[in-house]
Amino acid sequence: MNIPLQKRIKKLRKSRGLNQVEFSEKTGISQRMIAYYEKEVHQIPSDNIIKLSKALKVTTDELLGLKIINFEMTKDETKVYKKVKKILKLTKVEQQIIFNMINGFLK
Repeated sequence: MNIPLQKRIKKLRKSRGLNQVEFSEKTGISQRMIAYYEKEVHQIPSDNIIKLSKALKVTTDELLGLKIINFEMTKDETKVYKKVKKILKLTKVEQQIIFNMINGFLK
C-alpha cells in the first residue's frame, strides 16, 4: 500500500493520539507547517523529516514509505495511550502513586 507522504504523516500523527498543536510542540515545527505538510507537501527539509520521524517514533525510512509500518493502534491501545499522556502531566509524586497502584494490580 503506497500512501502519499502527506497522508502518511497525518495518519501517523492521529494514530499516535496527537493533534497538530501537540505534534508541533513535539517537533518544534510550527502548527502551520504541520498543516501544510499534511495537505500539500512537495518537499520537506531533511532536518524536519528527522524531527517528524522522531516525534512519531518511526524511522525516516518508515516515514518516507521505504519501509512498511503499522499505523493502527487498537481502541484499547489508544485509550491507554491517552491516559498515560494525562498521567505524565501529573507531578512526579502523583505519577509514582499511580505506577505503584498499577504494579500492584499487575502482580
